Amino acid sequence: MGVAWADIHRLMSVDEFATRSIDRWTRFVREPRSDCTILESFPFQCSVRVLLQMNADRDAIDAYWRSWQKVVENADTCIVFFRETDVEGLIRQTCLLRGPEWTRYLFESIERMRYVEVRGWHGEAAAIGLFRVYAQLLDELLAESTVPVVIDKARPLNYEARHARVIAAVRGH
Repeated sequence: MGVAWADIHRLMSVDEFATRSIDRWTRFVREPRSDCTILESFPFQCSVRVLLQMNADRDAIDAYWRSWQKVVENADTCIVFFRETDVEGLIRQTCLLRGPEWTRYLFESIERMRYVEVRGWHGEAAAIGLFRVYAQLLDELLAESTVPVVIDKARPLNYEARHARVIAAVRGH
């Protein structure tokens, strides 16, 4: 969209964002494909998460989710979700690995999000709070999904076994 992801609420309304997103999904689904297309986290990070960060109410997010599912329902779609159970630990580990400059950028960006602004959250607490809420929201949306969903651990002990489970589940849908 050509804007900083943290500042989108300053440029458009929740309704405008949701409408534009569903329009783009509708065009995408209509494009002919001859092979498997994988959209890594796109339905969530570039739509549901943005609606949350814009401080959209739950009814607006639920309406968006229902619209998205309706758009993709005939596109032979399956959601594969790698669920992280330790949100706080993952944020801290990622910040340590990426260093202070990236961490500062992350926290400053999160603090500019409308959802975080209205709650007065700052720094690491803002990141942890936002991503805890986001994880819970995704859990709830996926539990109600009309699109087939495969859920597995984000960091399994055995990646080869997870790969086999996911491939079997996707083929079986």
